[in-house]
Parts: sequence; C-alpha cells; structure tokens
Amino acid sequence: MAEHPVALIPVGAEAAALSETTALLMDVAVPYRVLAPDTAALERLDVDPAMVIVQSARLTVDVLDLVRRLAQQHQSVLALVGDLNEEGESIVLDAGALDVMGLPTSRRRLRTRIVTMHRYLVDQRAEDREGERYRVVDVVIDPARREVHVHGTPVPLTKTEFNLLLLMARHPRQVLTREELTSDAGDGRPLGPHALESHLSRLRSKIEAVGGPRLVESVRGVGYRLRG
Repeated sequence: MAEHPVALIPVGAEAAALSETTALLMDVAVPYRVLAPDTAALERLDVDPAMVIVQSARLTVDVLDLVRRLAQQHQSVLALVGDLNEEGESIVLDAGALDVMGLPTSRRRLRTRIVTMHRYLVDQRAEDREGERYRVVDVVIDPARREVHVHGTPVPLTKTEFNLLLLMARHPRQVLTREELTSDAGDGRPLGPHALESHLSRLRSKIEAVGGPRLVESVRGVGYRLRG
C-alpha cells in the first residue's frame, strides 16, 4: 500500500510551476495523486493522506474556500500560492493551512519544505496510531503488528490481503470502489481487477476457515465494504 500519499490539488496553477512540483514529488519518491478541486474529488481523500498540497497562481476566494474545507476534513494543508505577501500568508494560515509558501521559490527551498512537512506528519500519525486496533464483528485487526485474529485465532494473510482488509476497516460501512481498492492496496503498484477478486476471495476464505464471519460484502456495480 502506498502509505501516507500526498494529494496535489491545483486551483488555477500555472502549468510550469505545477510541473515542477510534480517532478519534485517524483524525485523525492513521495507517492502522490493529482485531484480536481471539486466535491467528488475531495470525497475521495479517503486514504488519510499525510498532507494535501493546494497550488495556485494567486490567492483567490476559491483557494481560501478549499483550504477551509480541507481543514474541516482534518487534512494537513501546504498552500503554494503565487505572488503572496505577508498579509496573504496570514489569511491562508487563518483559513486552516498548516503551512504556506509563496511562489516562485527555489527548487531547494520547496523540496525542503515538502519533505520536512511530509516526514513530520508521517511520524506524527505513526505515533497517533501506535496501539491502534480495529474490531469488525469478531475480527480484530492490529496495524502495528500487521496481525489479524478471529476469536483469538491468528489468520495468516499475505501483505496485499492485509492491506485490503485494513483499508476497508479504516472506512467502516463505507463502500470502496474497485478503483480505490486496486490503487491503494498494492504497495504502489495498482492491482488488476482479476487480481483484486482473487485476493478478496482468499481473504474471505481464510477468515471463514477459522470460524469468522463472511466479512467482505460486494456491492453490485460499485465495490466492496465490510459487514459491521
């Protein structure tokens, strides 16, 4: 699973500046995805990214509204905004951004800011999740130990099977689409649709083999969720 990815949301960003940001993310090997600043895209921020980068050529009402909405969703926002003065920085921070940087800036400065913030947030969330466990019916999932138990009996899962189960457990009662599951549970390598079906089938069988419930439910034409 590509843990702690970055979501990059351009809002009227200049093409050259946006290209530099994406090239930098690739250079430092931070997994990222580009999202449109619309409701449907924001609702797909479901893998709890460590940070969201909002990039714009200038400070606008749309940028501030987006930062406020992301802050309300408890997302950690780095705003990259062109032609930003001191007053503008204060306005963006007051809107809920964790950090803000004016553009243009040097590649070295931008790289340092992104890497430092991403590393801090990853470490912070690792501390927050220490001891974290999920219980779904009689199934207990321990992310730190990467263990699954049913009535105290360990269930031996492959890495991908565990990733799929954990991803669904972190979104109880929510239907995850096949696209979300195939892109977020394959250690950075998207799973094919047949591979996804195979992994989920084995996951179901292994849990049921030790007396567990039929946990993974298929929602026709949409995706999958856990029975709770």
